Amino acid sequence: MPDWKTHKKVAGIDGIRGEVMDIINNIIDCYHKLAREGRLRGISSEEAEWETADIVLGALASIEKEDERIEAIRGAIHHYTLDYIQKIGMLFLLDIAKKEGLKGARNWLRNMPDEVILSRIAKEGVVSGASRIKDILELVLEEWYRINEMRNPRRIGVEAIAFAERLKTLPRFW
Repeated sequence: MPDWKTHKKVAGIDGIRGEVMDIINNIIDCYHKLAREGRLRGISSEEAEWETADIVLGALASIEKEDERIEAIRGAIHHYTLDYIQKIGMLFLLDIAKKEGLKGARNWLRNMPDEVILSRIAKEGVVSGASRIKDILELVLEEWYRINEMRNPRRIGVEAIAFAERLKTLPRFW
């Protein structure tokens, strides 16, 4: 997973304050730590982030102040999206995000011809299934963008939790 400095830098490019990312990173890391210590029944440290994403987002959705709730949820889905990109080994997209944010990575996927995208995925070592990975990356980044742009405090929490549930079902190994 990207280190906290990377999370904070990329989130800053996408307009999320560093202090918010520090809090989000700490919350998510608590679950990693508990899983590493074997204190989360039935959840391995490798899967803790994905298996607890809905819990984290549910807690953030209950923040009383609307502006704080929206920014915290935006920070959390940003974190999960960046982690997913690295988890599936699409480091070229992570490199784009480090320079242009997740919005830049999304725009790259939207604007590049399929042949270019599939070629870049193949360079990451994917022998078969590049087209499926492309589709998944597009889905994840479009969903992230849609939620990230939401300003309705009632909808953003519901949509973010649904996004976390979807992330649980997506492949993370190729």
